[in-house]
Amino acid sequence: METVGTVLLGLFTAAALLTASVLAVARFARKRRSRREEWYRRFLTEGLPSAGPSLLAQHIGRDPMSFFRAYVWYCDSLQPDPHTRDRIRDAVIGAGVDLVLMKDLSRRNAAVRARAGIYLGYSRSERAIRALVNALEVEPKAFVKLRYAYGLQQSGFGAAIPSILDTLASLPPEYEPRMRAVLLEFGDELLDYVALIQDRPQPQLQRLVIDVAARYPTESLHNALEGLLHAEEPSVAREAFRVMASQYGSPMYLAEHLADSDTYTRNLAIEALGQTPSENTIDLVTPHLAAPETRKSAVLALSEVLRHNPRLYARMLDTLRHASDAGVRSGLAEALAPRAEYLVQAAVQEKWADASDILAMLLRTRKATGILSYLNRSVDPHTIKEVTSMVGPTVRSDAWLREEYGLYARDEILLALGLEREEESRERGVRQGENVRFSLLSLTLAFAILGPIGAFVITALVSDSAVALTVPDYLQFFSLGFGFYAFALNTVYLVLLVFAAFGVVRQHESWQTKPLSMLFTSGVLPSVSIIVPAYNEELNVVENVTALLNLSYPDYEVVVVNDGSTDDTLESLVEHFELERADVFLHGYLKTRSVRGVYRNSRLPGLVVIDKSNGGKADSLNAGLNAARKEYFAAIDSDSVLERDALLELAAGFLDTDTPVVAAGGNIMPVNGCTVDRGHIEQVRLPDRMLPRFQTMEYVRAFMNGRTGWAELGSLLIISGAFGLFRTRDVVDSRGYLTSSERYTKDTVAEDMELVVRVTHDLTQAGVAHAVQYAANANCWTEVPENPRILSAQRDRWQRGLIDVLFFHSSMLLNPKYGRSGLVALPYYYVFELFGPWIELQGYVFFIVGLSLGILPAVLIWFVIAATIPLGMLTSAVAVMLVEWHRELYRRRDRWGLLALALLENFGYRQF
Repeated sequence: METVGTVLLGLFTAAALLTASVLAVARFARKRRSRREEWYRRFLTEGLPSAGPSLLAQHIGRDPMSFFRAYVWYCDSLQPDPHTRDRIRDAVIGAGVDLVLMKDLSRRNAAVRARAGIYLGYSRSERAIRALVNALEVEPKAFVKLRYAYGLQQSGFGAAIPSILDTLASLPPEYEPRMRAVLLEFGDELLDYVALIQDRPQPQLQRLVIDVAARYPTESLHNALEGLLHAEEPSVAREAFRVMASQYGSPMYLAEHLADSDTYTRNLAIEALGQTPSENTIDLVTPHLAAPETRKSAVLALSEVLRHNPRLYARMLDTLRHASDAGVRSGLAEALAPRAEYLVQAAVQEKWADASDILAMLLRTRKATGILSYLNRSVDPHTIKEVTSMVGPTVRSDAWLREEYGLYARDEILLALGLEREEESRERGVRQGENVRFSLLSLTLAFAILGPIGAFVITALVSDSAVALTVPDYLQFFSLGFGFYAFALNTVYLVLLVFAAFGVVRQHESWQTKPLSMLFTSGVLPSVSIIVPAYNEELNVVENVTALLNLSYPDYEVVVVNDGSTDDTLESLVEHFELERADVFLHGYLKTRSVRGVYRNSRLPGLVVIDKSNGGKADSLNAGLNAARKEYFAAIDSDSVLERDALLELAAGFLDTDTPVVAAGGNIMPVNGCTVDRGHIEQVRLPDRMLPRFQTMEYVRAFMNGRTGWAELGSLLIISGAFGLFRTRDVVDSRGYLTSSERYTKDTVAEDMELVVRVTHDLTQAGVAHAVQYAANANCWTEVPENPRILSAQRDRWQRGLIDVLFFHSSMLLNPKYGRSGLVALPYYYVFELFGPWIELQGYVFFIVGLSLGILPAVLIWFVIAATIPLGMLTSAVAVMLVEWHRELYRRRDRWGLLALALLENFGYRQF
């Protein structure tokens, strides 16, 4: 048995060495290409004006791919004049490079075809453009078609528009809007074709007409939109009406559609009326509060009316007083609730006779947090007495209000209300259902201990060898089994390493062929809401939010959620960004702890700050989701530092597959030891202390080998909570992050993994194709523990969270319905992550005892050592190469330091 293990170990060690050697050679070649590309960049910016045609063609012919990478950068960065581009085109044709790229259009590798499509477009060779049009018509992959279309748009060849139009009908839903975005970049040339297609019945073409009408609001396109209001496809008619309402609609026109038979159209008309604040708008919208199907839109419209014209609150208040329908009264109160602080002040000053009734209706919406804020700021005893007498009966009769006021009201306010101070029922770290049941922990431990004993007994009973039921024999049996266990674990790491290496190289090549001008074309990449939960982050929150507001991404917003901080986190944000309390409508998709207020600055439309009661990170993310307005959301820790292009690199991977991407994750790197200036990484260094250094090596290996490898296998189930991107509608449909406020009435410390597993479960159940990606070139930097106590607490939290998720989703284990996630990924987590720590603990103890007693054969000793150390070091060495594949991060001495850590971590740190 030991001999077989030794042979297998030798084979896999050779495979690991071969992989590392191939990567080392490839890395050397990549660095040479990078130096050539840098030379071409300098040549284009400095030497191009003096270069003759023959010299230019000679330079291009030396390394065409490196030249085109530099040329795409040159065109995006410096916008060369037409004469310069003509010179390049003639040189490309003279060197025959376009002919080489034309051959690439017929390659089996889709990534090669996609690259050729981009480069041919920038070459502007007429024969290449014709070949590109022909290739577009027969290309099966949507993401390649998008590259071809963009290349044609860059070539300025407007005659290709009909061919691109013909592809719209064959595109999956995710790529149709992206292709329309590329078509819109043709500008005036596209307008000539719109007149020819506006009467065509295909929904894809009709949606393009709507997009053009939204960008170019002309009379003729207005007429085209009116015709599309009666399109057979309901989604087209609704989208046409949405653009009509926002671009061309008048209050009179919108009012005509308030009785439309289509509920969606009625809601659009109601919401659009909110942009024209007037007393007439209030009268038109108010009746729709009574109908459940239009109530939400009516509340939103009335909230917008007040936001645009706060003086109309008196008219809305008068409407509330005279309304008889309970639904209308409740809806008007909800629309007025964000202005509760102003209303309670008016009630006191103007001596409203019905003040108690009005304030009671506002309080019952559970959104009138301004009343509590007003009381907490009041210093006049008479005012406090007057207001508490108005609101007291309602607060005392409502359990939710009693808790809210009991938690956050000042002592004198509570005394006036006749309430007692409430204790925080769900403090951070002690939330409902978060801790794993003791029975599950006991079951796990029992299986890990009794399983090997049972296997030993069965082996001894059925074996013909001289295995006896003695302690020495069990020590040998377990040590051999531990060796095979370690060997199996490292074999998994090796397989993941091979897939990770392939993935890192592929991602790097793909990133280099994506022009920034394409990525920043409006509509090509999804819009993103960056949600930042913040709890007691007063010292760093302003700096980190400022850095997030300066990310390189075409369309995003930042939603900061102050999770009941006890320091000046909120005050710091309000003061620095000059925020004001705003009447912002929050969707009620997900149930969360109460929101106290929303803050904005009209000069910073991309920033929203939500102040809410403490509920933990997951609850804060759900509150952020209720405020998010974009297609995807990114979950970011408030103390994390994103590289400027990280979000762009993360989302750019969506353009490399035809499968809809529902989630994507990036690298998490320790920031300890690095130089950070105003939320940006200035210098990357290894930490000074040993404990964070070990974690750096651990993070590099786990993220580069593990996460990237699992993603390439289509089985990624973990996206770090510090940096992840998710499709908003899928997460909302799955009821958001796991919290005790939501569907499953429990919390978890592993909200990141649990969400990915649950979304995967739900989409698989629904039969929806989806992908979970990992971007090995998108880095997020975060602080890691620097002392053993904090590290122990962190790892305890991770392990409890893992156990919780695995048992919570145990129905997926070995279930073929869930594909590789159920048959490959989850079994790995059960065997090597759930039971692994207990197996390794016994293995180390029994191995040391066997050595001290001298009962282990030498071959077994070397087998166990070789299975646990050399293979682990090789995977670590490859991980260091992969983390710097995109660009060099660490100094040479730091790279050698990481390799030394890969050896040293086996003697103490790993066991700890």
